[in-house]
Amino acid sequence: MDKDTLEKFVRWTDYRIQQLSFSNNLFIALSVASIGFLISEKPIDYCAKMLIVILLSLSLFAGIAATITRLYDFKYTVKKIRSKDPSYKKITDSLGCATWALFHVQVILYVVASISFLFCYIF
Repeated sequence: MDKDTLEKFVRWTDYRIQQLSFSNNLFIALSVASIGFLISEKPIDYCAKMLIVILLSLSLFAGIAATITRLYDFKYTVKKIRSKDPSYKKITDSLGCATWALFHVQVILYVVASISFLFCYIF
């Protein structure tokens, strides 16, 4: 890889890391705010409200787990770079996959909870 290509790769990798962090934090904040709103409101059915709160809570926990797996991914990436041990590559690959899977779960749960919330309020 030439120097220009390497610089572009590093820059876009940094953008990807920042965007994932921002998106994860955004959905965590939205989940917390939505749970707070639902707890303070009383106009919808109690069972529907609890289902939506559970979905939002699961979305929140998936976001927190994604953040934790990212931190461990960074930790083991540094170890992989320093030691050149091939076993760290497997660990970082697994943690990277887990982070993205948890992020997708977080987003899907939030979207399902939001649609359920809108359905309960509109109908």
